Amino acid sequence: MIPFYLGTCENVGLFVVATLDNNFDPVLYTIVHVCGRYLAFLPTTYLSEEIRGDSWQLDRQIVYGENLPAFLQFTSPKKQRLILHILNGSHWVKNVWLALREEINDYQTVTFFDQAS
Repeated sequence: MIPFYLGTCENVGLFVVATLDNNFDPVLYTIVHVCGRYLAFLPTTYLSEEIRGDSWQLDRQIVYGENLPAFLQFTSPKKQRLILHILNGSHWVKNVWLALREEINDYQTVTFFDQAS
């Protein structure tokens, strides 16, 4: 990451921050580009409606021109993984979804930590 091109979008890295509850379940994903020009919030089924608020839409949201989910519905929490589709040659996130671990064989994956280990 040297030299670091803050603000010029020449560094295509992303920070994906998973905010976890006491059970290590993700309540909120925050996606930030390293230059600081991109920000997306993705609450999950583990974030209570009381905290999320009534005004948060549960279907889709527009983030920098891309149509992303506004809410991630976990159905098999311990088996699902977060998938980010990043536009080729860009740092924009084109789409986000949850997939079962066995369904993601065709994607390039990065494992940050494995709760089971």
